[in-house]
Order: sequence, then structure tokens, then C-alpha cells
Amino acid sequence: MSKTIAFDIGNTNISIAVFEDSKIIFRDRIISDIKAPFEYYKGQLEKLGKQAGLGISDLKIIICSVVPVLGRIFDKLVQEIFSQVPLQVGASLCAGIKLDVQNPESLGADRIANVVAAKTFYSNPCLIIDFGTATTFDVVGLAGSFEGGIIVPGPKTSMAALLSSTAQLSEVELVWPKQLVGKTTETAMQSGLVMGYMAMVDGLIERLQTERGRLGRIVATGGLGCLFAKHSKYIELYEVDLTLMGMQVIAERVC
Repeated sequence: MSKTIAFDIGNTNISIAVFEDSKIIFRDRIISDIKAPFEYYKGQLEKLGKQAGLGISDLKIIICSVVPVLGRIFDKLVQEIFSQVPLQVGASLCAGIKLDVQNPESLGADRIANVVAAKTFYSNPCLIIDFGTATTFDVVGLAGSFEGGIIVPGPKTSMAALLSSTAQLSEVELVWPKQLVGKTTETAMQSGLVMGYMAMVDGLIERLQTERGRLGRIVATGGLGCLFAKHSKYIELYEVDLTLMGMQVIAERVC
């Protein structure tokens, strides 16, 4: 059986998965740090190879990066350690998905992978909401093309912006509060950062429905996607591995 290694390089974390056919058989995660030396990431990949029992033959490697400097580092590392040039998700490598937007080259690779996964595993149309450092709403049309989306700061990014501009507020855990009106500064912040964010997400979905009509299945992914999927009026499904799943599909179709 052939194996695929997928490196999903985000602004906060690097998610790593080894697929055997379409099933994840090994996963790991490391922190994204553009200041970390090359040798640090080399050590991480060499350890990964040993832990996952990876050889060089029958191995496909694909990178999805929204951090260009780390994308280049991992490209070089893969060539050095695994003796092959990895695939790089992008507008020119999108498994035949039509990108019906202006300047498709500017699209984040993670958004492209999400759209590929959505078109492959769900019926069209579809709306994908990825809760990461930024939260993206991406629309897959009835014909299966990527028709554009919405980008807003992610929940943790919103909290970081709030803390950077205030003197007396501290970081809080992003959990669903027991009631909307907080009795403490901490619970008041949770109401705004979590319930308020949920109101924004559902509000945008409602406006999309008004503007576009039927959105089809609404799928969430990303680190905090599970929390918001649980409390949303409209999100039907949470898939933690959506981006990785799209990467594996691209690798299978290209190789």
C-alpha cells in the first residue's frame, strides 16, 4: 500500500499526518515558529520518519503552507531527508477544482485543500468554515467550483488584539459560558469572545443564505471548530481533519 505524508503548515501549528490509502495511521503536531533553526525542524522530521516507520519507496509527500518561509524550509527538508520534491498545494495544484475568484494565486493553500475535501466527500453546494488563526468561510457552488468566501480574525486572534489594547484584561479560556451576562471580568470576556463570536458566525451564515440561497451542507473544521459547531444554529458537521483529507485527495489525483 502506498503512503502519503501531509504537512499542513499553519500560522500557529504544523499538523502532520501519514495516510495509508485514505486512512490516517499516524499523526503529530508541532508549533509553527519561523525563528526556529533549520536543524530543529530537521530533527523533528527525522524523528517522525522513525516513529512512523517510513521508508522512501512508495511514498507521496504533500505540503500545504500559509507561512511561506516554513513552506520553503519543509520543501528543502523533504528533498534532503526523503529524496523527493514534495507537492505544494496551490492554485496550480488543486486537483482540477475550478477556482472562480480573482487572483487565484493569492488564495491560502489551506482553503484550496478544504474545498477539495468538501467537493470530494460532501454534496454540492457546501460551506466550509475553518476556525484557525483566521476564520474563513468558503463557498463551494452547485457546480463544485470554489466561488469565494469571507475572512475574519479567529477567536484567539480577536482575544490577542483585545489584550494588546487593554491594561487590565487577562487571557481567558475560550469555553461556552453558563450565561450571557458575565458576573466576573473573565466570564464577561468569555461571553463576548465566544457567544459574541458565535453570533457573528451565525449572522454571516444568515446573510449568505439571503444573498445566495441554499448553501447546502455547512461544515466546520479548525482548532475551535468543534466548540462553535456544537452551539451553532446552522453548522451541521465538524471534521477535524478536513484540510489533511483534501491534501491526501490532491496527492492521490496528481501522483
